[in-house]
Amino acid sequence: MTAEDTIRTQRLEITDRKGRTRIVMTGDEEGKPTFAVKGSNGATRCHIGINPRGAAGLSLSDVEGRERAELSVDANGRTRVMLADGHKERRVKLLVDRDGSARLELCDGHGVSRACLAVDEEGLPQLLLSNDAGGAQAVVTLNSEGTPDMRLLDRQGNKRAQFGPGRLELYDEQEKPRAYLWIYADGAPKIELLSEDGRTVWSAP
Repeated sequence: MTAEDTIRTQRLEITDRKGRTRIVMTGDEEGKPTFAVKGSNGATRCHIGINPRGAAGLSLSDVEGRERAELSVDANGRTRVMLADGHKERRVKLLVDRDGSARLELCDGHGVSRACLAVDEEGLPQLLLSNDAGGAQAVVTLNSEGTPDMRLLDRQGNKRAQFGPGRLELYDEQEKPRAYLWIYADGAPKIELLSEDGRTVWSAP
């Protein structure tokens, strides 16, 4: 390849037959090389770039130029996927961190995370269901021994119930235990009711 075969420029625009700019390639002084594909109305539909912090990204937009999908990898190796609705609110978020942990979030029309499924770096899963303010009110986990556990919280974040295999615990608004139900390994059940100060007021058998 000779010098005559190479085009060197900081900006390149490719137009269609009607003179409309459809592809723009830039390599500006700030170190932000970009590649953009535009629709016939001039709105950017696809954008690829690297920002000065070293993050590489791809974004896809609808016909009006509203960003609907984004894929990025930052300089620390964190990968992120975002999906947005027609109002540019992010409704789905998928993140994979450098340590191998991953998280999937589903958001409402206001961008508030309502459901989150996560797996930590050790491979342990967790599911969170949240209210319209983003506060978790149901948490499901699975420990390293394969034992599931679920906690239910009120809107203030206080634990009100917790249960797992053969076990149910109920709590008052101050998170004080008030009732227990067990099913032991031999199949025998037990119920215990507690006072506010933790004394047993009734149990069976």
